[in-house]
Amino acid sequence: MNSLLGSGGKLHRKRLETLSNLLLKRPVYSEETVAVILVVLKRSEAVTEEQVNAAEEHFGKRVKVILEGDEDGLLVGLKTEEDNFLGIGVLHEVDYKRKTLKVYTPVTEKPYMLCFGQIKLNKNFRETSLSTVYSNTL
Repeated sequence: MNSLLGSGGKLHRKRLETLSNLLLKRPVYSEETVAVILVVLKRSEAVTEEQVNAAEEHFGKRVKVILEGDEDGLLVGLKTEEDNFLGIGVLHEVDYKRKTLKVYTPVTEKPYMLCFGQIKLNKNFRETSLSTVYSNTL
């Protein structure tokens, strides 16, 4: 909820190949909605604004690039299937290959939904910054 992550579909092979050529990097993960292509790259593989602009021009939509690990410390809300609030947690890691999330939380019930916030916390659970890593806002 409140996230680009998981809201799109897998890029078809040819579109992924074209995207990789335009960015000069092979994404760890990517997905596409009607309006946006979400691209996750390895931490060491930043791209230039010109490369992103070229991809946006080619595909005719926004291309949001994030780096693996940018999610670390993101505050999340946990909810039930009935949209009841269970508690909060801190996102530690996303395994894009296995499609799993590691969240630190005192909640013991299995959540149905995660609501991604924009506040990032450090290891001591102190607020460090705002982040739009998975936000619907570009």
